Amino acid sequence: MADDRIAAILALVTAGRLVDAHNYCVACLAKDDRPQLLSLLGQLKGRMGQFHDAECCFRQVLNVHADDAVSWFNLGKALSIQMKNADAIDAYRQAVSLLPSFSEAYSNLANLYALHRQWSLAEECFLQSLKYPLAREDRRIHLTPAPENAPAQVMSAYLFLESYNVLCEPEEMLAAHRQWEKRFGGAEKATRFPHKVAEASGRKLRIGYVSGDFRQHSVSYFFEPILAAHAREKFEIYCYAEVACGDEVTARLQGLADGWRQTVGQSDEAVAAQIVADGIDILVDLAGHTAGNRLGVFAWKPAPVQVSYLGYFTTTGLSTMDYWLSDELLTPVDSVEQTTETIWRLPGCSLCYTPPAEAPAVVERGQDEGLVLASFNDLSKVSEAAVKLWAAVLKRLPTATLMLKARQLSDEGVCADLRSAFAAEGIAAERLRLLGRTEDLAAHLALYGEVDIALDTIPRTGGTTTAEALWMGVPVVTLAGERYIERLSATMLSAAGLEDLVCADRDAYLSAVERLAEDVSGRRQLRHELRAQVANSALCDASGLTARIEDAYQQMWS
Repeated sequence: MADDRIAAILALVTAGRLVDAHNYCVACLAKDDRPQLLSLLGQLKGRMGQFHDAECCFRQVLNVHADDAVSWFNLGKALSIQMKNADAIDAYRQAVSLLPSFSEAYSNLANLYALHRQWSLAEECFLQSLKYPLAREDRRIHLTPAPENAPAQVMSAYLFLESYNVLCEPEEMLAAHRQWEKRFGGAEKATRFPHKVAEASGRKLRIGYVSGDFRQHSVSYFFEPILAAHAREKFEIYCYAEVACGDEVTARLQGLADGWRQTVGQSDEAVAAQIVADGIDILVDLAGHTAGNRLGVFAWKPAPVQVSYLGYFTTTGLSTMDYWLSDELLTPVDSVEQTTETIWRLPGCSLCYTPPAEAPAVVERGQDEGLVLASFNDLSKVSEAAVKLWAAVLKRLPTATLMLKARQLSDEGVCADLRSAFAAEGIAAERLRLLGRTEDLAAHLALYGEVDIALDTIPRTGGTTTAEALWMGVPVVTLAGERYIERLSATMLSAAGLEDLVCADRDAYLSAVERLAEDVSGRRQLRHELRAQVANSALCDASGLTARIEDAYQQMWS
């Protein structure tokens, strides 16, 4: 009888009737409180955004079955979404101690360690996850079975960790990325779809963009102006969207595309076949090894020319990826980057920022307000080297305070660890102001009204965060490193006419911050003029950048 009830609940979920499934599950539990139904209710509550209630369900299951690895795993997910990360880590540890082959639990644990800058533990967990097939443990009912490409996604997450945090040398980075293709690509895939290349003269080139970030996401801030500016008399634009739940940004992007294809739930081969059927000439990946990527599609080589752009920060490792679209500042000719792709360097900045409509007006800083330095970058970017650098800044400016804002700082335990890191560098806790997640983007951006100078992170620099600070009238000082991910702020600041804030070494960084701090009138004028300066700069020149990209596409094609 219970099996029939579970089957009925799952049928309602498949039909998209989550509320009905939830209500029926509650009614079933009133007559039969077995753990299977309670676990299912917890998953339903999680799908409906009721994460605290989901947590309670899984805890009730564990009160009866403390040795159930899957319920510990589900509890970890419910806790992590609520930013109860220390408890989530404990739950995932319980899961893998009970089931040492629980690949997905290792993967989620790795992501949590990475979120809190515990790189070696994250690496260890990812490597453990990659030892085992990624499949849901079948002792409990699951609403979301692992997708076909789940193992590839786990390896991508490991590569993301290595590249995003600059954890190995360029040669090692390339070798690690090539392993992804060795495991999930191959010549038999790359030759599955022979190309019938049509002469381009007299017809539009068909460009396909592939991404899981066609939604409220930093990638869309930089992609939307390009999509809007494409010359439709020369190009036909298709978007391949790995987006399960779209939003208003998704709707805008879909309205700007000539063709829109939903790829969620489809195999890599099926998506590749669709691309071939659409007659795409140049296929552009906007994700790399970030979450939700469809690099497996590119392994099938469904388009004659394939390009990596915007969403990733080093090589994809794919021999089927022809080009990496960058610029002369991000990857100069003497770049240390090692790639399978040919690096195509655009003249000028290869990024175009879309200022958010909800951004509040720039507000003046009072003359009697103390100097406030800040970084609103994700805490995973606040490396040990960044803490040391910022501590040196604070020692040079003994009356200044440092405001740090990141989602992780909603957790008091994380705040305590960060205060300890600064204390080890001689910086007292009262000189730090630590802020967690805000309710919306407008509230987040409004906090720049309390900031005088933004300090960029190292080795990874800001991306969207740098552009947002400039839009809110706050200058950003950056230290440009050797790799693409260490030079994002450099190319944006240069495009905005702020080359003097791009520093080549630590001493130059300290001097630049000190110079800005002392020039009160200059900062006040810059705050007043910066938004207009950015708006009229190459950083917001969508038509100019798109024309350069289109020229590159035409050259690649010919």
